[in-house]
Amino acid sequence: MANDLLIQMVKDLEDTREMYWGFPYVRTMRNILVGKETAVIAPAFKGKPYYGVFETLKLSSLEIMMDSLVRSGKLDIIYTTRGKMYCTC
Repeated sequence: MANDLLIQMVKDLEDTREMYWGFPYVRTMRNILVGKETAVIAPAFKGKPYYGVFETLKLSSLEIMMDSLVRSGKLDIIYTTRGKMYCTC
């Protein structure tokens, strides 16, 4: 998956935070990337180029992808009581 799509997904989550109460945590992003219809936030992103691009995706695999974007300076992390929240800070 192109890094640009992951970054765009984080931006979209940031931009719609007040509307959907979705935050760029790994589980939320994974639900979007696999197109999980029963998830609370994911279906709001239907029509986005990153929605449903994976049939399956482990949380640990996505976290590795996201952490590589942090190491390359394309994203930042905010540590919260719920875990790592990625941002475009």
